[in-house]
Amino acid sequence: MYLETERYLQETKQPPETAEEMNLISEQVYRRIQGLGFWIPYEEVANAYRKKCPHMILRLQESGLPQHLRPKEKPIHSDTAAKAKKKKPRRKKKQEIAPLPEQDDIFFFIAGYTSGGTPYGVTWEEMGLEPWEEIE
Repeated sequence: MYLETERYLQETKQPPETAEEMNLISEQVYRRIQGLGFWIPYEEVANAYRKKCPHMILRLQESGLPQHLRPKEKPIHSDTAAKAKKKKPRRKKKQEIAPLPEQDDIFFFIAGYTSGGTPYGVTWEEMGLEPWEEIE
């Protein structure tokens, strides 16, 4: 509705005042809605347009199109400026995980577990130590 009202204002240099002019604009809006694949009765579109028209004209005359309806303009930059402004991907910090030796009463170091859940690794006896003895 805003876009069609703005187009009408630009073409005629005056707001729609008569019912015929408002009907012309509401017909354009109705065609756009149909083009999007929606079906709304024409009377609903025309009534909504007549209700909103004075507010849209006031808004368009004061500040132009609302921000979300304005055409998006791409900023013009030189190639070198555009390349310089590209963000470099941040490198993820490597997490330093201190190895935690797993131990129990049998194993000095548990290297892993079998598929059945039984631990395997280096025993206290193989290390020549008693269980939980301090290493010098």
